[in-house]
Amino acid sequence: MPQNFGVLKVIDYNVLSTPIPMQRFFGEDAQNIGVITEAMGMECLKRENVSYFRSSFLHLQEYASRMVVLKNTATIKRIFPKLEGAREDLIDGENTATFPEYCRLMLQDWSPNNSIVIEKQQVRAREFMGKLEAAVGTDFPGAIAMMDGLRKERDVQLSKPGSPLSKGELDIATLASHFLAEGLFKETFRDTSVPHPRDLMAWMPARHAVATQALTIHWLRNRGYSNSTPATFRNDSMDLMYVSYGTYFEGVLSSDKRLQEVSRLTTEILIDGYGLRWVSGVQKPRSP
Repeated sequence: MPQNFGVLKVIDYNVLSTPIPMQRFFGEDAQNIGVITEAMGMECLKRENVSYFRSSFLHLQEYASRMVVLKNTATIKRIFPKLEGAREDLIDGENTATFPEYCRLMLQDWSPNNSIVIEKQQVRAREFMGKLEAAVGTDFPGAIAMMDGLRKERDVQLSKPGSPLSKGELDIATLASHFLAEGLFKETFRDTSVPHPRDLMAWMPARHAVATQALTIHWLRNRGYSNSTPATFRNDSMDLMYVSYGTYFEGVLSSDKRLQEVSRLTTEILIDGYGLRWVSGVQKPRSP
């Protein structure tokens, strides 16, 4: 990652369809940096036609030297939770260094062999999306039902959409996300003591658990979840990947208002529920 930088934001797939959001973001400050995640790559690959995959890089190439690429999620999940250096541990130095050349190859130097490789990757990406849809069809409703049960048990009244979290909402979101994060930690790091909550919440799966509870609150405030389809759960799960990674930086560059609302709620839970805040890349306790 460059030594001097301004704002770092995770790039959402939906901004690749138009140059305006990135032109605005990168034009605001010459030191602003974009962050590329595996989720964005998967969404590029799930398109049916190779040309669509290539076109996804059309708006990235201009700013390719101002991007950092993160490690794949499977690798990141195996990074032991610790607060110090958590953000830096996510970054893939080699892929960041070669990203400009990768963009150039996608758009200029082309051969039939490239198409064959991408088509194989696309098959894998679509298989992944199918597995994700099947998994979240059971995991998401369970996580949502747990929080909804806590809400009813404690008689917590939901606030209006778009408003800050009430103390009751914050309490159940913090309790539920910590329960989920501890369970994930014990599955991943067997026979290992659970770290202090501040370190545990530096772990990406723990951040995803927080984002899941933020999404739950958003759903309950707006339309509930009983009629949601597996495809809806899958798409929301992809959104949560952007939101979760965005908490390590300055949020997500996205035109999706619902994603931004979930991102806001996630940040509230991390700040007010766990006392964590990122300030210029350094995580500090929330000021009184």
